[in-house]
Amino acid sequence: MRNCRWLPLAARLPLVAPQSARLALGLLAVVLTATAAPVQAGGSEAIGSEAVGSEAGGDPLVAGLALLSEGRYAEAAEALAALVAEQEQRADAGAADDERSIRALIGAGQSLRHLGKQAEALEFFEAAITRHTATPPNGGGQPDGVGQPNGMSRPGGVGRANPPGAAAGGPLDPLRLAAADCAFRTGAFEVAAAHCAAVLASTDQPSLRAAAERLAVRVKNEQGQCREAWERLEVLCRPPEVDRAAWADVALAIGLRALTQREPQTAADACRWFLDHAPADAGREVAVLGVAWAAAQGAESHARAAELLLEFVAEFPGSPNVPRALLVAAGCLRRSDQPAEASEVLQRLLAEHPQSSEAAAAIAQLAEWSPGAPLSEAALETIRQQLDRGEAIADAVLVEAIAASAGGNHPELWQAATDALLERPSSRGKVEQVLAVLGERGKPADAERLAAMILGGAADDAVEPAFEQAARWAAVHGRWSMLALAAEYMDAGTGSDASGSEMGGSEMRGSRAAEEDARWERFSPLSLRLLAEGLVQVGRSRKARPLLDRLVEVHQVSDFDVFVRRAEIALASDPRADARAAVEQAIAAVSTPGEQTLADILQAQLLIREARMDEARVLLEGIVRDGETSAEIKARAQWLMGETHFLQRRYREAVEAYRVVETFNGEGAWTAAALVQAGKAFEQLGRPRDAAICYSGLLRRFGDSPHAAAARDRLAAIGRSTELR
Repeated sequence: MRNCRWLPLAARLPLVAPQSARLALGLLAVVLTATAAPVQAGGSEAIGSEAVGSEAGGDPLVAGLALLSEGRYAEAAEALAALVAEQEQRADAGAADDERSIRALIGAGQSLRHLGKQAEALEFFEAAITRHTATPPNGGGQPDGVGQPNGMSRPGGVGRANPPGAAAGGPLDPLRLAAADCAFRTGAFEVAAAHCAAVLASTDQPSLRAAAERLAVRVKNEQGQCREAWERLEVLCRPPEVDRAAWADVALAIGLRALTQREPQTAADACRWFLDHAPADAGREVAVLGVAWAAAQGAESHARAAELLLEFVAEFPGSPNVPRALLVAAGCLRRSDQPAEASEVLQRLLAEHPQSSEAAAAIAQLAEWSPGAPLSEAALETIRQQLDRGEAIADAVLVEAIAASAGGNHPELWQAATDALLERPSSRGKVEQVLAVLGERGKPADAERLAAMILGGAADDAVEPAFEQAARWAAVHGRWSMLALAAEYMDAGTGSDASGSEMGGSEMRGSRAAEEDARWERFSPLSLRLLAEGLVQVGRSRKARPLLDRLVEVHQVSDFDVFVRRAEIALASDPRADARAAVEQAIAAVSTPGEQTLADILQAQLLIREARMDEARVLLEGIVRDGETSAEIKARAQWLMGETHFLQRRYREAVEAYRVVETFNGEGAWTAAALVQAGKAFEQLGRPRDAAICYSGLLRRFGDSPHAAAARDRLAAIGRSTELR
């Protein structure tokens, strides 16, 4: 079958009025009735069979209409459209031919409606309407009841309904209703409204007016004028003879559209009206839920909305909307200051519908409303399954899942949740929160396990900001050895201390440098600083120097604290010239009085290394006497004064200086350092008993101090010496 270009053919139709409107309109009733259109046109079924049968005998119009009556819609549409095109091409076309074109237009439109081609059908119907209304027949008044033109026109000859200025002829009303229905179904609501208005202005026939009013109300609703549509429906249904059940579906449509428009009162009114007038239980579930949703949107109080939602759940427990209703009911209860009841509803949702999408939201709400509240086994299993499927879950849920699975009770969930924590970019920033929650809930061992897991992947797959947050947690909790191990693991991964002979020297160094850059570039400056500090705190300062150098040279960090650490390491291990350069760089970065004091400490240490003890003591005495200096800095300066005397073998003065340290530092680290050094000074003075008192006091008070090992060794040595005597 050849392809039929329906729309161009209809658009080019000439506007010629029929000579016999009665015959054309009779055939209109035939087609509309015979094809059982969605909007009933009215008219006599007897005319249909009689008209088709009376013109049999090879007539293409009759053949096309016969195809339509047989349900062969595609063939009918093409045949009738072709007939319209043929009539158009005839130069000698008369009134009879024009009547045939109108009949063909109507038949083609009906065929297209049955094919679901509503937009194309609308074009044909409007073309037929335009032909009827364009020019009064015989150049005069209204023939056979056909109304005057009502302003329906469109460029190209295809009519569009404009708001009519005068009543149109009644016999056209069924066709206008068919056109309105097509326009409605294609979303051309203005066109549908105009056709309905034309029908209402034209006819007093109850069935046609009812159909037009019904469609006009539906149009208003689809245009978002829900309140106007509802008020019109109420007016139309006031007469006692009106069949309200016939309007129930329209009321429900208004209610549902009002919900999407956030018009809760209209939604509640329309849905309740539906429940009062709908036949049997048809649509009851939707309407009951609509009333509850409207209440939740503001038509009722939060408490009442929760009641209505729970009533819906009780009446329709098998509805797929139950999980959502429970979730919303919990929210309403929460907003009505009933948190305990809200939590109970959420727990019910998790217990009865653990596989629903709302279960995850319920867990998230529980995590937000009641952090630390125990999650049920069903909830934990739901989370695990979601993670296994790779579904996104709220960060608050992830935190609760890790906290709940800590301690080894749910190893699969722990693994899945911690993996998600590190793999999802949006969740990596929650590491610090997870570690804090674990600590707050009495699970410090699990916090350390998680931090160690993150820091332990440093050389392979560490990611920021998770690594930085784990490192910060370790520093805050004094887990310096954990940071030092991570740094050494990284250093071992770079192979920076390895030697090899397969490549030439410069080539090998270049390769190592590139590998090291690639390995370290993943880490933030703060991560590098904390790793370096970990090495310093466990006495491996020299290994911290490359990290500090990288901060300065690669990350362009000009932070005074970094320069101080570099200078301290340089003073302990670098050549004198390098140490001086590092100290001068730190001094140049000073910006506050407190930083100046630390810079003076470094300067004093440099003077001590250069054996300029008297100059160093003068500088240190000034620091100790400064009332603005902190106690810890004073203790450090006092300890260094003791060191100047010790290095000059002035042991009595050294002991006196070390004793003063405790007055500044109490139980601090410098007091421990002073005790061990005072013990050594006493040994040099030949006073082993006093030395042993110093060492024993250190071990008793600072058993975990880095100086404890030296104190034990010296005590053992003093014991052996006493035995030998």
